[in-house]
Amino acid sequence: MNQLRLVYEPEDEYHGLLRAFVESEGFVGRGEAWFVMEELQAFCDEIGAFPLPDRGPMLAGGYWDKDKPGVLDQTHVRIELSPHGSKGFVCVAVQVATEAYFRATDLQQSLSVKFLVNYGDLARFQTAMALHFRGEVEAAALEALPS
Repeated sequence: MNQLRLVYEPEDEYHGLLRAFVESEGFVGRGEAWFVMEELQAFCDEIGAFPLPDRGPMLAGGYWDKDKPGVLDQTHVRIELSPHGSKGFVCVAVQVATEAYFRATDLQQSLSVKFLVNYGDLARFQTAMALHFRGEVEAAALEALPS
């Protein structure tokens, strides 16, 4: 099974914790990072583009580098979508990692997976994200339907 499941827990109306659970061909991982709701909403809007641009929607969070604004020092959740081939597939690249705040970064656990979906799968995911952010469903899942 190839699946990405997102669970958002708002702290207030502006930001909250996003937990990402990913499974791809026997590999399973999870990560979590804090996001501003505007950033999550923008990602949700961008995944509805058809076709996706070569540099498709991307969402990344973790620990930001205090000396380099806009640069992640540690990435805990990263989701990137990009067109794949000429048959209408989209590559879903997901990276999740544990925090390495109180331990050496070389002991940080991480997982990177890639799997393919189609635009119908993305449309269902976009709808699920919108419903989840409004509190109408428990989670938003992106699943690759069997071809």
